[in-house]
Amino acid sequence: MLPARVRKLLHALGPMWGLLLLWLLCPLLTGPTLLAKLGEVADFLARQPLHGVPVWTVGIAAVIGMGVLPVYANTILCGWIYGWGLGFASAMASYLLATCLGHVIARKVAFQRVDLLISQSAQAQQVRQALLYSSQRRAVLIVTLFRLTGFPYPAGTLLLTSCGVSLRQSLLGSIFGLSPRIATATFVTSRFAATGARDIQEYLRTQNSFLTLGIGLLMGMGLLAIIAQIGRRALTQLAKKPAPAAASELPAQRP
Repeated sequence: MLPARVRKLLHALGPMWGLLLLWLLCPLLTGPTLLAKLGEVADFLARQPLHGVPVWTVGIAAVIGMGVLPVYANTILCGWIYGWGLGFASAMASYLLATCLGHVIARKVAFQRVDLLISQSAQAQQVRQALLYSSQRRAVLIVTLFRLTGFPYPAGTLLLTSCGVSLRQSLLGSIFGLSPRIATATFVTSRFAATGARDIQEYLRTQNSFLTLGIGLLMGMGLLAIIAQIGRRALTQLAKKPAPAAASELPAQRP
């Protein structure tokens, strides 16, 4: 029997709770599965035209936009298979396309139901507070800081859209906010792939690779944690600062 508070929340969310459940559970399964099949995916893409970059970028964008796959898994795969430069470009392109898809999905969701979710999260309330009557530049800055925090991607797109962020603002903020995270992850994984290992399992089977992988992952995760913490602190400070009331400041419009 579910607690009364949970039942009340599910009732208020309506059909939206199914979408949230999908976004919560699917990435827990699909992310590790994709990484475990890294070698097989690499072999498949190698047989495709242009090394499978167009097909993978568009296809994975749809998967991430629907919340089925976590972004970290695709970022690792892009860095491992395509290297740092092309891997960064493929990952960024797929996330921007996913943002467009997520924006469309968010507009179909009842905004009053999203309001309930926002009221349950302090971070979400900060974003909404900071976005109210924001200028266009301020809104893009907030989206940038929000993406830096590493908030789950499809849920984050839903939240931002529901707070009145336009698609253009969301795309610009995502470019600036995701760039440090994607660059870090693709660089670290591309260095491991440069050893010639087919996948992570093969890399671990080589001599002393477990220690090297552990150190590299700790350094990469530490850097990502620092980036996220910087984003959270800056976002908190910006949320506390009132938006300028100048006549030239136009409020962020609800799409």
